[in-house]
Amino acid sequence: MLSPDVVLFLFLPALLYWEALTSSVREIRDNSASPYSLLNDDGTALVPPAVAIEVVTDERPFSWSGTALAFVESCVGGIVIGAAIALLLIPVRRRLPELLLHSVLSVATPFLAYLPAELLHVSGVLAVVTCGLVTTRFRPRVIGSDARIQATAFWEVASYLLNSALFILVGIQLPVAVRALTSVSLAQAAIAAVSVAVIGTRLLWFYSVPCLVRFLDRRPQQRDRRITAPQRLPLTWAGMRGAISQAAALTVPAVAI
Repeated sequence: MLSPDVVLFLFLPALLYWEALTSSVREIRDNSASPYSLLNDDGTALVPPAVAIEVVTDERPFSWSGTALAFVESCVGGIVIGAAIALLLIPVRRRLPELLLHSVLSVATPFLAYLPAELLHVSGVLAVVTCGLVTTRFRPRVIGSDARIQATAFWEVASYLLNSALFILVGIQLPVAVRALTSVSLAQAAIAAVSVAVIGTRLLWFYSVPCLVRFLDRRPQQRDRRITAPQRLPLTWAGMRGAISQAAALTVPAVAI
């Protein structure tokens, strides 16, 4: 079994960076009143598990104020580092003479954002997402079309391979996990109850908050984004994209509760 640090380092930076590169800052701003996947589900949703794992595995006593402060520091620190790395790489991208060097830098960028953030104990996930969004904003002006086409082709193949590898890893570990379930413990029952509560809360959110947004925001562009109740049902079950959630699950340490 791969260690949590290896899973995070090998899979998450690359997957999240590619998603950020293919996202539009304008569309994110226009759809800010409703959930969108990259930040609501993939970026910020991975910060609470990381903070929770640190609290559970840490010997220091738990406190709400300390945990809330750690969460804010993790989010803000990751965003600042990601934006700084993206801006620092802009003059470098302008001076690269060869297409191959552009591709190499594109591959290295998510890790250049992720590693400093993790070393400073802030969110490497949000650092990568922010770096990708800022890079997308300036990319047409600092990277030629040939280099963008080559990098896009690479990331499409790499993303597909990484997604496939994650599901293969989970498939390999699933039989072992099922065979280990000889009885249902109190902790496992609590996990099941929390899962049901999360799914129920998501259902309640999707069938209540859109009605509130519809009442408060009556702009024509907001009315164009409205969907029907049957269309919301698949969204309530979608959650995070499969590969990202699988990577998050693989990072949970195997400790006795």
